[in-house]
Amino acid sequence: MPMHLKNQWEKLVTRKGDFWRNYLMIASLLSLKREFGFTLPEHLTARRGNVFVHWKKHSATEQFGKNLIQLINRERNFARQIKAEAKRRIKRLTAAAYQLTKTILNQPKIAARRWKKFTDLYLNTYPIFHLTIYTDFIEQYLELPCINHNSLTKNLRRYINTAAILRLKIRKSFNVVNKKAEEFLTISAARNHLNPAVLKLLTTEELLIFFNTGALPKQSVIDSRRKYCLLYFNGKQYKILTGPAAKLLKRKIITPRYRHKMRYLHGTVVYPGKISGLARVVKSLPDAKKIKPGDILITPMTTPNLAGLIRQVAAIVTDEGGLTCHAAIIARELKKPCLVGTKIATAVIPPGKPVTVYANQQHKVAW
Repeated sequence: MPMHLKNQWEKLVTRKGDFWRNYLMIASLLSLKREFGFTLPEHLTARRGNVFVHWKKHSATEQFGKNLIQLINRERNFARQIKAEAKRRIKRLTAAAYQLTKTILNQPKIAARRWKKFTDLYLNTYPIFHLTIYTDFIEQYLELPCINHNSLTKNLRRYINTAAILRLKIRKSFNVVNKKAEEFLTISAARNHLNPAVLKLLTTEELLIFFNTGALPKQSVIDSRRKYCLLYFNGKQYKILTGPAAKLLKRKIITPRYRHKMRYLHGTVVYPGKISGLARVVKSLPDAKKIKPGDILITPMTTPNLAGLIRQVAAIVTDEGGLTCHAAIIARELKKPCLVGTKIATAVIPPGKPVTVYANQQHKVAW
């Protein structure tokens, strides 16, 4: 990938969720470094209201992938070890989450102690989730002809398969424990005559202070986080920015600067074929209504909600994903030519433009 693109930021995912969860995710990047010796060199989460966007930098995820490959090379049974460890940590985290909902809230010290235990286990489990997410670079590495018959290939493929399964299991477990934690925070807010949204905009440390003393940050701090904030990690520490400082940082580091003369992008082939059609850029479900038979679907990542419409398209091109992502699975099932992991297809391919998908040795989409 050209250096000018490696040093740019791109959207990873856009979702709805509470501030405290984003805060724990950012904090867990330090836990990852303490346990495994490396972490993402940079990460950014932008929040507006209840919607957040994770941003990633190509050079940062590439460095993460290289470090992960070295770790797998050192630990021959790493896939088996990480699977067993994930099972153990998920079990403990889930138990702590259920214990939260049984807390007697008129006993602040017990509430504080159980919340501390829950967040510690959360920070202990999340690093494994990070290891299962950023596998794109390993998948691209495996496609290099020079290592197709290397003994290391087996270890990496075994890890990719394990990571795909673990990713789904851990995400499902987080959904459960997040609901339990939100139930706990909602009841805590009601007992103290507060709007639950207030507690969900606090850091874990601020929540501990609240459970112990009933004290809250200034209302201006809470309001500024609700309006717009950034959670930025630079590889060594993380910080929360709000107001003008947040907007300035966003303009400085994630303003797109793509070259206007780009006419093709490379990606990972997950189902072969060569086909042409009109580019249909779908960034949200309402955009999917524009899909017509024979179009080329250009999307950040396919979801089950798009499954019915995908049957109409001639090919699929995604920003995200690898060999085990949703788009790869459905493309193989429907026998649709598919390129994943192009990074910026939705940002640079003009909607309605004639494009050709070369899901072959060229592994590119051209327009």
